[in-house]
Parts: sequence; C-alpha cells; structure tokens
Amino acid sequence: MRAINKTLENIIEKITLKKISVWLKDIFFFLVKPNIFQKRFESRSQKNQVLQVLFYTILNLIAYFTFGAGQSYQASFRLLFLILLISIPFIIINSISFGILKAFNFWKISSYVLIASLVFFFPILILQNFFLQTENYTFSFLSNLCLTGSVIYNLFIIHIAKNQVIKKILLGFVLNIIILNLLLIGLGLFTHDSYSKSEINDPIINEYNTYAEKIIGLNGKPSKFIELIDLDSQTKDIFIGYSREDTLQFYGRESIKFIRENAKKNQNYLDSVIPKMHFQRNKEIYNNLKSHFNALDLYFDSKPCDTCLVKETVYKDSTDNSIFLIKKEYSIDKNNSKHLEEFEKKRQKLYELEEYAYSPNRLLEILFYPTDFIVYLFDLKTDEEVTIMVR
Repeated sequence: MRAINKTLENIIEKITLKKISVWLKDIFFFLVKPNIFQKRFESRSQKNQVLQVLFYTILNLIAYFTFGAGQSYQASFRLLFLILLISIPFIIINSISFGILKAFNFWKISSYVLIASLVFFFPILILQNFFLQTENYTFSFLSNLCLTGSVIYNLFIIHIAKNQVIKKILLGFVLNIIILNLLLIGLGLFTHDSYSKSEINDPIINEYNTYAEKIIGLNGKPSKFIELIDLDSQTKDIFIGYSREDTLQFYGRESIKFIRENAKKNQNYLDSVIPKMHFQRNKEIYNNLKSHFNALDLYFDSKPCDTCLVKETVYKDSTDNSIFLIKKEYSIDKNNSKHLEEFEKKRQKLYELEEYAYSPNRLLEILFYPTDFIVYLFDLKTDEEVTIMVR
C-alpha cells in the first residue's frame, strides 16, 4: 500500500497546474474538434500523453469518491477495472480496423479509447449519483446519452480524429460495425442460452420487481358485487367480479375468503418491507397497493351503498308467481378501487420513465441489426431442429 501511495505522489507531483489547464481545454477539442485534439495529443511526448490519461483517470476517481460510490482502495480498483473492461472491446475492434487500413498503432488506439471512456464516464458517475439521490429520470436519460456518446466516439469519431481521407473514414465506420457484430455473434455462440434471464438496468424498477414477486393474488380491479337472496332457504350468497384485460371474473364466497386472507397477508408483508425500500417512488407505489388491500378487506364488512345498486332482478315461481330469488348487482364504489388505480398509474408511469431514460440507447440498437438478424435465424433453426427431434 505504501508503494502505491508513493507512486501516486510521484504522479501528482508531475501534474502541474499548467498541464491541468491544457488537459482540461483538450476535453473541449476532443468533443468538438477531434482532429485538433489528436494533433495536440500526439505532439506531446509519450510520457506526457500517459500523464494526461492518468489525469483523466484521477478525475474519475475524484468523482467516484466525492459522490459516495467509492469508499476504499478496493472500490477505486473496481472502478479502474470497470473502465478497462469497457475499453477492451473497443481497443480490439479499432486495432483490427486500423490494421486493415494499415494504420495500426496500439498506443494511439488504446490511449484514444481510454480517453473517450474516461471523458464520458466522468459525467456518467455524477449523473447516476444525481439520479439515485433525486429519482429524477432526466439524470438517467443524460447518463445514457453520455454512454451512447462514448460508444459513438469509440467506434466512429476515432476514425475522424485519425484520418483525413473521407473514403478511409467511411471504410473505418463500416469495418467497425462489421467487427462489432462479428464479436457479438462469436460471443453469442459461446453463451447462447434461451433460458437466461436479463435484469433491467434500472435500480428503481429492479427494487420494485424484487418486492412485487411476493405479492399474493392481485386479481385485477374489483368492479362488480352481486348479492343473491334465496327466499326459500333464507340464505344469502355473494360474488365479487374482478375486471382484468377486458374480462370479468366472478368469485364466490369461498374464493372471497381466500381473497381476504391474501389481502391481509399482503398488508402484513407490505408493512414489513416498505420501510426497507430505498427509493421513495417505490414506497409511494406500494403504499397505494397497501391501501387497496386494506380497503378491499374492509369492503366485505360493510353493506354496499344504495346508490351503487345498478340492477335488481326478481325471480318468480312459474306456478304461483311467488318470489323465490332476488339478485342485486352493485358497482363497487370508486373509493374502494381508487388506491388500486393510483397504484397502476404510478407503476405505469415508472415504466414509461424507464423507457424515456433508456431512449438514447435506441440509437445503438441500429448497430446491432446484423447480429439481431443472425440470432433470429439461429433461433429459428434451433426451433426447427427441436421440432424435428420431437417428431
């Protein structure tokens, strides 16, 4: 650890204020005028080039520690490893394409890719922290925008920065897209598994889904209540109708008993987990659901309101015209379903916000069309082979 501290001290001593000023200015040229940046960068000694890359690395470490994500040497090493892991595929892709274009230089390629990753990773760290603290999906949107920018710079702008000939630049674009898809296809051949599960890259939704798995019997929206009064046997039966996806399903007394038991279990479960939830959005969503279960349980203990009666049907005996059955249909008071509606509305809004935040990455999906098409054909072939085996 002392050796690491000594090394860091030596590096920091060589990073002067004048150099910092120049390197910060270089970020502007990197983003706006990549050709000028590349000329400025390559005009320096390799030692100063290495120092510049290290300076951008230190900036990321400062952001990492400042915004609470990193609290130890181990955390900083994880960050450096993550940046390196992200950079390696782009170093490989560009090494192959520049090799084909007979312009291969490992240091020039790897230094550009590392700088691109570091320049964009810095705002990503800050924006993701703001997103986690405020739960404002605009920060997540901007973070994904930076991620998309990083990919674009590592795949395309690198050829603009290092080439002056339009034909070579365009050929570099095409080569990188082809190599990217070939790498993905090659990786897919080793990892293809139709049963594998992928997690949404949204901590709020991941937390929501974790707790949603243990909710029991969310049958739909209670919309109709039926009361059957048998005058011959002096008995009364009740049914509750749940609407879900344009269908209406009725449940009798025994089912209602289970619905009430499940509602009570859900209330107890939510009482225990809501305080543990990290995100306020999820607390609000699940508080609405808890209120729904509470209202649903209380509903069966009270007589339906008279104004909720929508239809009353009298059944008479054909022989003596005496009434033997009365059927009363009630619409369930909106007060008993408003919490569920609010829960559904907030949950839908959450998924819409996640879609909005992810939208910048849709641009990158265009790059993967060849892979998607080949994977689609591979899946069709696999399905066909399975069918033949079954027969």
